[in-house]
Amino acid sequence: MDFISNLPIEILEEIFLYLGSDDLVRCSYVSLQWREVINSNKIWSVQCSRDRILQKEYLQSSWSLISNPVKVYRDHVFDPEATRLTVPCHWRSHYNRYKFLERNWRKGNYSLIRTKVDAQHYIGGLLISVDILGLTAYSIQLLNYPMYIKKMDTSKDVDAVSVKGNLLFYTQDRHLICMKRFNLSFTKHYEITVPTYLKQHSNHRSPTESTLALKITDKFLVIQDLTNACFLYFYDYKTGEFLRKVNLHTYTGNPCPQFTCLEAFDDKVFVAFSLHQHYIMIYDFKTDKVDVKVETSLRSSELVVSKNFFCSKLTVNQLEKSCELHVWSVHNGEEVDLLCTNRHLPVLLTADDKLIYSEHYTVYVRGLVNSNNDVEFTVEGRLQSMEPIWGNLLVLNLGFSLQLWDLSSGQKLHTYLRESIEDMWVDDRHIVVKLTSRPWSTTAGYIIGFW
Repeated sequence: MDFISNLPIEILEEIFLYLGSDDLVRCSYVSLQWREVINSNKIWSVQCSRDRILQKEYLQSSWSLISNPVKVYRDHVFDPEATRLTVPCHWRSHYNRYKFLERNWRKGNYSLIRTKVDAQHYIGGLLISVDILGLTAYSIQLLNYPMYIKKMDTSKDVDAVSVKGNLLFYTQDRHLICMKRFNLSFTKHYEITVPTYLKQHSNHRSPTESTLALKITDKFLVIQDLTNACFLYFYDYKTGEFLRKVNLHTYTGNPCPQFTCLEAFDDKVFVAFSLHQHYIMIYDFKTDKVDVKVETSLRSSELVVSKNFFCSKLTVNQLEKSCELHVWSVHNGEEVDLLCTNRHLPVLLTADDKLIYSEHYTVYVRGLVNSNNDVEFTVEGRLQSMEPIWGNLLVLNLGFSLQLWDLSSGQKLHTYLRESIEDMWVDDRHIVVKLTSRPWSTTAGYIIGFW
């Protein structure tokens, strides 16, 4: 211990960078000097990066929907801040708060709030309802202060809604409108109108009621005009500045393919289309090239994408319940797996390269890189939807209840509600539930808050 104490702080920091969070906390009890060295933004920012919380916003106490979001459990390995000898640095505090939040999920420390808001969307901490006049957004912490957004054209429906940071996007007909939030109101930030082309291109329309397909990543906003789906339009999502127009004829080799799916992740855009055969291609915005193009035996009805893998449900026709589920590598297009799943149930790809899918009453968790920890479990009820959270947790909507499962062990942790559930949305701090419409009830849904 003496020779360790004589080392420069910079060397000690480099040594502690190799330790995990549990070991760092234990080392903090060795001496005051070690505690001071470990209380370093450099060390704890690395821990935050490892746990994929570095880019997440700092959890404010004022956001809390429960009385004690930093409740200390007996088996809690992190020493409570109240007994610390030094004030925790920013990144240690950031790390501790997210670990308290995760523990609240696992231990069932939450609040249940009824709401009268009949939301059609929950995105970026906003409950959003749409009516004939426009959109109404409610911050989840300020449900009594609605933010009204008048539609550009009240005679036409809103097709798609998305939120990115303090920007809200919605599409109507051939227009995309971006609204910017200032405190408790939205003002128009910019508007994009997709140009109209000749009528003979209208047979390219994909089978959907929307006119525009919209996808937003950290790098760009991409629009596909579904009345002439051979063109992709790229914009800077922050300013609305036009970046690039991509003619997909260049890559399909045919003047009139039928496009079925569009997804985007980071720099890449995934497009499924059919000619005489069926294909999925990946366009790389950074290189302005198609890096991967795979041929499929059947038509793609849904695409799910992540950083390293993409998968697609392939169907013969829309009436069949079962379908093939193919998984490929993003980097070389090599097929990784072929499975069978229910066409109506969701498929998930997680950040740590797990594939989650279901068939009938069984949920399967398959590692695409490391398959040593594959898990499957059976649920009692009809699975409607599912959402992953915290890497190893999964929220299931069974239609008449919600359940939380541990993916690493295949064990059920908690059951929430006993209601007829129409939809649910999940983020780090909340589960937002929309109930099936009941004329006699004033409750439209629930918010389950873990912070």
